Amino acid sequence: PRKNGTDPKPISPEHFAALLDAAPITFKAVFLLSLNAALYPSEVAAVKKSHIRDGCLVMDRNKTGAVRIAVLWQRAIDAIAAYQAEQPHESEYLFVGRTGQPWDGNHMSRHFRGIRAAAKTADDKPLPDTLEFAHIRDGAYSAAIQAGADITQARLVAGHSVGGISDAYIRRNPQMVADACRAIERHYFG
Repeated sequence: PRKNGTDPKPISPEHFAALLDAAPITFKAVFLLSLNAALYPSEVAAVKKSHIRDGCLVMDRNKTGAVRIAVLWQRAIDAIAAYQAEQPHESEYLFVGRTGQPWDGNHMSRHFRGIRAAAKTADDKPLPDTLEFAHIRDGAYSAAIQAGADITQARLVAGHSVGGISDAYIRRNPQMVADACRAIERHYFG
């Protein structure tokens, strides 16, 4: 049977800025990469260092097996580099805990809730308890669509299957989603 439709709840630019302000260096990188590439908590946890090259993210989406690509913003690249400089490790995974083991989606979500509880908006209001990590992905996908990015680009960033374009071509040409990635960045950072 067909699944019920989703009910996206995009994170607002104000709430995302509050999360970034409250986040330690690791989670600045986690949140920026999640927004830039429309990643759920388990998906950002699955990112390997080898998935990032030449300023792009290229990986398979675990849930669907579809190729996911994103052109990384300079602010995301810088945040990842700062995290790696402060917390170097030998794991193939990008984000790991103190033991060197990769985090999973539950770890990401638990840390998100702690940062959310500490975050305050510009007018010193707490973030709502209803705000979830998944709303970062919802925000990215919604921002790309609302900005008029080609639906195929938005789907590729989100890791959705796109008929008619071979996986090999997608992997070789991640720049094809540059407009969608720029649209997300403009929405959240002006």
